[in-house]
Amino acid sequence: GKRRATAARSSERLARERMERNVRIHRVTPLIKSQPLSDRVGKNVYLKMDNLQETGSFKVRGMGNACQNALRAGFSTFVSSSGGNAGLATAWCGRVLDVETTVCLPETAPQSVQ
Repeated sequence: GKRRATAARSSERLARERMERNVRIHRVTPLIKSQPLSDRVGKNVYLKMDNLQETGSFKVRGMGNACQNALRAGFSTFVSSSGGNAGLATAWCGRVLDVETTVCLPETAPQSVQ
C-alpha cells in the first residue's frame, strides 16, 4: 500500500543521492615499468599496481562499476556469493556507497576468510 510506495520512493531518493555524490570506489593506481621483464621480452612492460587498491585487488574496479549501475537501476542491496576478491570488493562497494551488503561464503572457506 501507501507505506510500501513511500519506502520505495525513499529508497530511490537515497540511491539517487548516493550517485550524485559521484563517489570514486577504486583508487587511481600507477603503472610501474618493470625493467627485468622489459629486458626479458625486448619490449616495455608495465605493471598496473592494483595491489594498492583498498581491497588489494583489481576486482574492485569492475565490482564498483556493477554496484553503481545496480544503484542507478534501483537496487537497494548488494549480494555476492564469493569468499574471494570479488566478495571483498562487493563488501567494500557496499561500505563506500552506504548500501546494505551480504557476502555469502562457501562452507569450505578458510577460517581466515570467515
